[in-house]
Amino acid sequence: MYDSRFKMITPIVILGLFGILVLSAICILITGYLRTHSAKIRLIAIALIVPFLPFLFLFVIPEIFRYTPILQAEFSALFLLFIPFSFVFIQVNERLFDIEYQLSRLRYYCALAFFSAFVITLGLSIFLVNHLSITLLTAIFVLVFLVNIASFYLKEQLDFKHRKVIFSSNGDYVHSLYAAVNRMGNAKNQQDLLARFTYEITEKLGTTAFTIETITEDVSLARGEVNARDQKTQLLIYDSADEKIVLLISHTLQKEELLWLELLALYVSMLIDSLKLIEDLVLEIQHMKVTNNTPLPWLDKLLWNIIEKEKSILAQELHDTILQEQLHLARELDVLAGSPSIKGEKVRAIREQLLNAAKDLREYCENLSPPLLDTLGLHIALKKLIQKVNIRANFLLNTQIERVHFQDLSLHLVVYRLVQELFNNAIKHAEATEVSLRLLALDRGFVLQYDDNGIGCNIEALMQSSASMGINGIRERVRAFNGDMTITSKENEGMHIYIKIQEEGENIHD
Repeated sequence: MYDSRFKMITPIVILGLFGILVLSAICILITGYLRTHSAKIRLIAIALIVPFLPFLFLFVIPEIFRYTPILQAEFSALFLLFIPFSFVFIQVNERLFDIEYQLSRLRYYCALAFFSAFVITLGLSIFLVNHLSITLLTAIFVLVFLVNIASFYLKEQLDFKHRKVIFSSNGDYVHSLYAAVNRMGNAKNQQDLLARFTYEITEKLGTTAFTIETITEDVSLARGEVNARDQKTQLLIYDSADEKIVLLISHTLQKEELLWLELLALYVSMLIDSLKLIEDLVLEIQHMKVTNNTPLPWLDKLLWNIIEKEKSILAQELHDTILQEQLHLARELDVLAGSPSIKGEKVRAIREQLLNAAKDLREYCENLSPPLLDTLGLHIALKKLIQKVNIRANFLLNTQIERVHFQDLSLHLVVYRLVQELFNNAIKHAEATEVSLRLLALDRGFVLQYDDNGIGCNIEALMQSSASMGINGIRERVRAFNGDMTITSKENEGMHIYIKIQEEGENIHD
């Protein structure tokens, strides 16, 4: 009798203690969160409350009070499997993905799923009140709840995958805004910008019943404000003391169209401000060039900062290579000086390392200022550079170097740097077996053609990667001298670069 009673009471006592401990832990965590508002404590509390509450209320409490459990232990205990996943989420928070975003999305979907599952379960309980037990209704509620959450996640993935199909070409205003701003960002002046803006309105809104006017009178609108009345739409694009740019559309627009137009006009306004600043800067530089004696403090400061930055890069490079090698050799000599006998082979090894360090330092100096360029000219300097590349490179190099002459002496250095950067790119990235370089002379200019049969690349992807620094450097040099540059390349089809630079009509040294 005693054994049977003990066996009957023991599970209840264990479940009771289990429930008390779980509720105590939850209360401690909730109290700690209310005191500290720590995000980590909140995550831990959620990780315990969400898995334990179904097991606690659907099985433990009914079992303690001798009622039939709403869910059997085998099913309610399944919620406890969320505990290890919850703690994994806590550990990877802000490391692998944004857990706060995931939790907020889950809460939103749970709220929607709970409402729909509750309505469906309530409807079934009303119509089938005599045929469904509480346990079965709870199981139906849980099943509908989980199916709804899974459906929301599936819908999200399908919407993202087929967003171009879901939204019509005239209704997808938000997605087209970025493309429009990107196209207008290439405008070179205000007139070009307004022409691109006109094109975007015509294409997106499908109307030509509008005008863009530049006026000097005051208007009763703030910049970016829209006034839609009398079947007309008026928008102030730009406002300054000298001029106002107003968009007039001869009909009303839908709410989505107005939102798209307001956002695009805001970008246009900021682009006009930027273009005017650039125009003022160009005029100031031209004025300085004409007067030839007007100092520009900001330009001096900019050049000084650029020089200091280049010095810093060079200092770091020398510190990490030549200086470290010299310090290592100094320690080797200290050890050698303290030894009773000096070995000849050890001294010869140190001497070899010193010669290698000196050779590296000489290469740094030559890269900074090619000595042959000033003494023997561009043609000889390029020949010497080609000899060095033939020694270092593992590809067959074919070159055609014509003699070029420029009135602007800085172009000789530009040609040398372009050829140098093209060779560096071929050695480091091309993985080619054949490389061709042609320097052709033009009247007051030159053409530089580079071809290789290497791995090639996707040009758009290259511009987003760190490997594009060399190509961007070449492009910036060409742009600085108003040159043209064309790059064509495909994966496994090599790379082809065409550069053309011609001097301006006037001699800048006059």
